[in-house]
Amino acid sequence: MNTVTWADLHLDHPKALRERGFTNLKEYQELVMDTWNKVVTPRTTIILVGDIALFKEGLLLIKKLPGRKVLVPGNHDLERANDIRDVLEVYDDVQVAWKHKRGIWFDHIPMHPSQLRGKRQVHGHTHTDIIKDERYINVCWDHLKDGPVDLEKIISGEYRTYRKPELVGEVVNG
Repeated sequence: MNTVTWADLHLDHPKALRERGFTNLKEYQELVMDTWNKVVTPRTTIILVGDIALFKEGLLLIKKLPGRKVLVPGNHDLERANDIRDVLEVYDDVQVAWKHKRGIWFDHIPMHPSQLRGKRQVHGHTHTDIIKDERYINVCWDHLKDGPVDLEKIISGEYRTYRKPELVGEVVNG
């Protein structure tokens, strides 16, 4: 069984859709779902690091997709019409500021460097902006349009956003 991680899908968020250059919500949702299905199997654990679905419509899409789904909620996951009971029906597990057994923090919003306590953090929230510090790994859809990243690539150092020269966003120093 493999583990992958992804953030900031904003499956039913019209503003995020427009900011990403899409004009049709259904077209965007189908792209995300097709990309998910290319990487995630029923035996895959997918850690979703926040801002996945704002409304029940998005939750219903997630529910249909394969994989063991772990949500680390973001600022939008419980913001609107989503009741915690609806969220718990879709995800196999929900964690907050989660220190994973592999020694990595998972939290939607980047933690203050002093909170890392020698660990790395997988996060989303900043979209195209990156923190120029090797301890922070941004797994936002804006960096991973081809699908979620394998946790082993994060652990090995193969995937790091702080050193990706092709990223467009403003670089934030940590």
